[in-house]
Order: sequence, then C-alpha cells, then structure tokens
Amino acid sequence: MENLKKFELRELCKEHGIKNYGAMTNEKMREAIRSKMATASFIEKALGRPVYEGSIVETVVKYEPEKPVIVRKSKLPELKAMRPKAGTKRSEIWDYLDGLFVKGSPIPTIKGMKKAAASHGWHKYTACLQLFEWRNYTFSI
Repeated sequence: MENLKKFELRELCKEHGIKNYGAMTNEKMREAIRSKMATASFIEKALGRPVYEGSIVETVVKYEPEKPVIVRKSKLPELKAMRPKAGTKRSEIWDYLDGLFVKGSPIPTIKGMKKAAASHGWHKYTACLQLFEWRNYTFSI
C-alpha cells in the first residue's frame, strides 16, 4: 500500500466508503484504509459473515478533516479612553457625568444622555459616545 499513488488511494477510499478523502493527505488516506480494512476483517470474523456497504463498519470509521483555526487580530492598536483636555465640550460632558456618578445616582443611560444633551446644547451622538468613553475610563482604572 506504501507504493500506491494518490489517485489509486482515492479509488480505494471510494471503494471502502471513506468520507472526505479528497481533503486527506496520502498518509491520512492510508491510515483510513488500513483502519477500515482492519475493522471490517475483525467484524467479519466476529460475525462469521461478510460485511456489506452501509453496515456497522461505515459508522465505526469516520474521518473528519482537521479544520484550520482562524485567529483574527485587529489591525488597529488597542485604544484606551483618555480624559479630555479641560475647556472642551468633551470635558464638559465628562464633568457632567462625574457629577452624576459622585451624587450616587445610577450610571447614566443613553436615554438620559440624550435628554441631558438637549438641555445642555450638546449634540446627542457626541454625548452618547462620550458616555461610552467615560464608562470605559471610569471603570477600567
């Protein structure tokens, strides 16, 4: 069996009912054929009769190709929230959030930030974005 070429091994795999042989290397195909033949001969001896296609042998030996592990890495560097410079609109929003948090009220929500943005003259999306950055900065320390 060692001198068989890939196309011959594929034919043997097909004859023996081995699944996914197209994704196997020559060595994997040889191993699968050997185990299929060994299992079939063992069961035939135990049962005292030949084993047919679709019988127990087909459920005993199954090959599942190795799936590659995909590791996704971010191309962007990890950004950490930084406290904004004093005197900017961002710092004004952060000071507002600090005041709410010190008073002991629950952590502000997006809905609450949109209301506060309307009353203070901030853009609602800027205020919500700053809420997320403030949370990351406040609770990551």
